[in-house]
Amino acid sequence: MMIDLNKKQRIHFIGIGGIGMRGLAELMHHWGHEISGSDLMQSENTEYLQQNGVTITPGHRPENLKQPDLVVYSSAVGEDNIELQKARSLDVPVIKRAQMLGLIMQTKKYAIAICGTHGKTTTTSMVSWVFECAGLDPVTLVGGVDRNFGSTTRIGHGDLVIVEADEFDRSFLKLFPTHIIITTIDHDHFENYGSIDEVKGGFLDFIGLLPGKGKVFLCGNDLNSQAISMQIDRQCITYGIDCEGDVIASNIQTFEDITQFLVREGESCHRFSLKVPGRHNIQNALAAIAVGKEFQIPMNTILSALAGFKAVERRMDILHQSNDFVLIDDYAHHPTEISATLAAVKARWNRRTLVVFQPHLYSRTANFYREFAGSLSAADIVIVTGIYPARELPIAGVTSKMIVNECNNPDKVHYIEDKFRAADFIKRIFKSGDVVITMGAGDINRINSNLLSWQSTDSQANL
Repeated sequence: MMIDLNKKQRIHFIGIGGIGMRGLAELMHHWGHEISGSDLMQSENTEYLQQNGVTITPGHRPENLKQPDLVVYSSAVGEDNIELQKARSLDVPVIKRAQMLGLIMQTKKYAIAICGTHGKTTTTSMVSWVFECAGLDPVTLVGGVDRNFGSTTRIGHGDLVIVEADEFDRSFLKLFPTHIIITTIDHDHFENYGSIDEVKGGFLDFIGLLPGKGKVFLCGNDLNSQAISMQIDRQCITYGIDCEGDVIASNIQTFEDITQFLVREGESCHRFSLKVPGRHNIQNALAAIAVGKEFQIPMNTILSALAGFKAVERRMDILHQSNDFVLIDDYAHHPTEISATLAAVKARWNRRTLVVFQPHLYSRTANFYREFAGSLSAADIVIVTGIYPARELPIAGVTSKMIVNECNNPDKVHYIEDKFRAADFIKRIFKSGDVVITMGAGDINRINSNLLSWQSTDSQANL
């Protein structure tokens, strides 16, 4: 099946409202292809694409396919989807999102893929921002809305593409990288990986796709990444905090709005500053420094780029900050990510911390409910809402109450199924100075406008 993206085509996207599909559709539209798409629901992503000239039809119907030359579908789309069945009956190529991403990577000389269980979205954004500031004009596809260029996609014209590579459904095995960054390796996506050894094997298979001269960048602080390092037959470059490696941070200092750290380069020492808090974001920045050095970007350029870096939406996203109230929106949906976020918040703000956590997926809740309870215990008050199902059907007996029941302090942890009622509860118990975090990979961020408008009204009332 030959697909030539240099030839203008009619491309139809099934499930176009997903964050990854949005980026592909936007890029293909910019490259001059005729784009159409469909999704079950209207969303910010579909509205964004429509505002930029993409034709989108709500709902899935066979007639949505208008003689396409290529059909792309999301991993969230089942084989019983009526449009997908219609597409398969046509004499046109039908491919998954990851295969489309692989085709895009093949259009450039260099393709940098950032993968990992945690941190890949922010690291992809950081790497892209460093390369943009260096004038290398990359194409970027990231799994979040990047505030540095205002979308999930950067329409670059340089000789390289930077992509976020997802291990879910082993989709990253459809890609064509020349360089790979692995941020972390942890057990997740139980439907695809039965054990941590299977997860490690998936990442090793991905590394095996590199050409002989391809390079791998590994985090020296991540034990599972280091565990596979001896099995890698490509050149490895390591980075980390206070460990052995090629790009190492030390002397970390946290101030009110920035985090600073030192990185040595030969006899020279560079002091970096980040606006995004947390040790995990220092590790993300070190990955960007390491790959930037590999492409001979001057250290001062990297330093300046990272100092001006803005967070990706929903990744430690500070929506409001004042002496009275801090509101943060965060995508953390794994116990490791929750621990990292809460550690970063505690390091920056010495205040009472209230978390509204929406578990993501029934399977993840069933496998991690004890670990969720443990990681959430770092907060002062926790409200757990109903599970966001995403692509899953309910599992008998699996509810958010499993997390709450594992917690030892009933005054500290509360179960409120409806996220909007959880917002009302926050308003009742709020004290001046509190840090409130909405947390999860579902739609928990929908309550933030409610919290912001309430706090704004409350502040004006106190003037």
